[in-house]
Amino acid sequence: MNTNAKDVTVNKNELNNWVFIGRGYDILKINPLDLDEAASYNMVFDLKATEPTSNEEGLKPPEVLFVPDSGGNYSSDTKEMFSSYDIQNYFKLAASVGVSDPTGALFSFSLSGSYENAAREIGEKEQVLTYTKLLVKKYRLQLDDSKPKQLGKTFKSLVEKLPQSASELIEKFGTHYSHEVHYGGQAHYTLVFNREEYATMNNNEIDVKSQATGAFQVVKLNASVETCKDLNQEFRNKIKNKHEAIDYSGGTIQKDFDAWVTSVKDDPAPIYIGLVPLYDLVNENYFQGLPDIKEKRNKLKDAIDKYIETGVNPSQSLICYGDELQLSLVANRGEKRYLSTEMDVHYTVTKAAPPGISGAQLPTAKWQILPVNATDMEEIVKVGDVVLLKRGSSQKYLDAQSGRDDEYYPGDGLTSADESDPQKESVKWKLELAYDTDRKEIVEGDFVKLQTLWQNSDNEYGYLQGEFDPKEPKQRVFSFGNGRRDNGSNWKITRTS
Repeated sequence: MNTNAKDVTVNKNELNNWVFIGRGYDILKINPLDLDEAASYNMVFDLKATEPTSNEEGLKPPEVLFVPDSGGNYSSDTKEMFSSYDIQNYFKLAASVGVSDPTGALFSFSLSGSYENAAREIGEKEQVLTYTKLLVKKYRLQLDDSKPKQLGKTFKSLVEKLPQSASELIEKFGTHYSHEVHYGGQAHYTLVFNREEYATMNNNEIDVKSQATGAFQVVKLNASVETCKDLNQEFRNKIKNKHEAIDYSGGTIQKDFDAWVTSVKDDPAPIYIGLVPLYDLVNENYFQGLPDIKEKRNKLKDAIDKYIETGVNPSQSLICYGDELQLSLVANRGEKRYLSTEMDVHYTVTKAAPPGISGAQLPTAKWQILPVNATDMEEIVKVGDVVLLKRGSSQKYLDAQSGRDDEYYPGDGLTSADESDPQKESVKWKLELAYDTDRKEIVEGDFVKLQTLWQNSDNEYGYLQGEFDPKEPKQRVFSFGNGRRDNGSNWKITRTS
């Protein structure tokens, strides 16, 4: 654990790991699942631990407040993640890092190992992750704004040389400094499911989130998930041979969970860091009489913001009205087929991309998602919205009932992309997610369901449904489905524009 930073000498009487306060951090690279990894940048302030804490636990700098935790010892939660957008939001909402500036908050963590690994699992491998996190809280340190503080010589020198020194300053100190640090321990338990597994459990009314929480409780007691009868049998079968270890930060590794909790007192790790941008320190309080102080601050802000914007912006994953996209159906045996049109038939189909061709290169598989009300154009698409799907560059819309062949007639529920009137009920589709989540936005990579507003002869409102059997020669698309996974009603939404 990298808790003793190179630029600070720590003696045994000092408060363990106090050197995380007043330090520089790179908001893009900070790992919210293991904040120890972030302590590689230099100290921004010149701090020395000379004052005992109120509980005599150790020495701390006089410029730093020590506040023991007055709440409960534990807190825990479980979160399901279906997209890189969910990952970044989880890292923010899980209270690992607080960021005071909007640019830093928007792009935070996006170059960290945790984010990249999770995004790879979700994006490339089309997995669903569950994270269960438990925190053990001990105390917090906070810079005392009422007391004067000295900046470190290196940081001060680089500020005085701005704007020429901006790159070197970011390289040595990162983008932000820690104004507040909470200490204790944290435990993370991760489970990974492919989306078909998750959809199956969801359709069978298995609460995956609560089951994952239960599995964490079992694993932390060194018991076997496979034999725990308190967990659903299907869930147990799905997680058989999956990752069953808990990752710990803080304390020392113990066979017994309660023993680990006890060990956190002697070796607490940072579990929350409150960050403020470095350019906020470029002011008259620290640099009295420095010429062009406002210009230097603005130049440093511009350089930091420009660097931060090289990270991943989660809002780029949001699906907006007007986007060109594809809808792909993952059929049996993993063959990916795209909602498409064919010139020689009067219905829509699902079509696989030829070898060597990506789905994005299929011109007949491109659709534009549009709002029912034109005033909503370019707004974010949300769960529960009623949408239109326009075929490519044409003015024709996906219709729930206008398709026909030698077996089905218009009105039977065979779809076609041949309707020019966007006001017809049969071209309107209610957008749902294929899984339960608190998120309201639709993002790239989501599995969605589309329910028609057209009522068929059985007084039903069916779902857009492809042939789930890849051997079916016609691969027609209907509006029959009841929304279940096993009848081909789950579609992956991907932006092509």
